[in-house]
Amino acid sequence: MFTDEHDARVQTELRKGERLVWFGRPVPRAFARAARPVFWFGLFFTAFSLFWIASASAILCFGEGMQNAKGPEGIFQFLPLFGVPFFLIGVGMLGSPIWVRRWAKRSCYAITDRRVILWKAGWLGTVEVRSYSAEHLGRIVRTEYGDGTGDLIFEEIVERYTDTEGAACTRTIRRGFIGIEDVREVESLIRQSLALEM
Repeated sequence: MFTDEHDARVQTELRKGERLVWFGRPVPRAFARAARPVFWFGLFFTAFSLFWIASASAILCFGEGMQNAKGPEGIFQFLPLFGVPFFLIGVGMLGSPIWVRRWAKRSCYAITDRRVILWKAGWLGTVEVRSYSAEHLGRIVRTEYGDGTGDLIFEEIVERYTDTEGAACTRTIRRGFIGIEDVREVESLIRQSLALEM
C-alpha cells in the first residue's frame, strides 16, 4: 500500500520533469527469505547457550564444595552467567525474521523515466537512498521463485575483511529490488522505461 510516508519520499526524491513509472514495496515474506539461515543458526545458538547455563548451574548447585568456593575457585560461581550474552545473541538471531519484516515495511522501490530508486531501511530509523540510471545498471540479475516473487540485483559488491582470528573473509552485498511481486514484469518495465537491452 502506498502510504503518506512513501508518497512524501517519492515526491521529495523526484527531479524536475522526472516522471514516476512504477512504485512498489518488498513483500515481507519474500524479503525475509534471507533471514532463514540466521534464524536456524540462532535456534542452535540459543539451545546451546541454555544448555551451558543449565549445566553450569547444575554443577554449581550439586558440585561438592562449589557453593562456598573462595579464592581462584570462586570464579566458578559465575560460570552460568557466561552463557547469558550468548543466549541474548541467540534470541536476537531468532528474532531476525521479525526485524527483516519490519525493514521490508519501511523500504520501497521506484522506477522513473530516468532511473530506478531504492529506499532501504536501516538501523535506528535511518533510510539509505540509492539510484541507478541506465548507464549504471549494467547487467540486471533476476532471481524468480515459483510464486512470482523474486529479486532484481543491480549491483554486487564483494567486500574483503579480516575476522577476529585474523583469517581473511569475504562477503557479498547485493543491491537492488529485493523480495518484490511480479519480478519478471518489473524487470521488463525497467528495461522499457530506461531503454535497456532485453
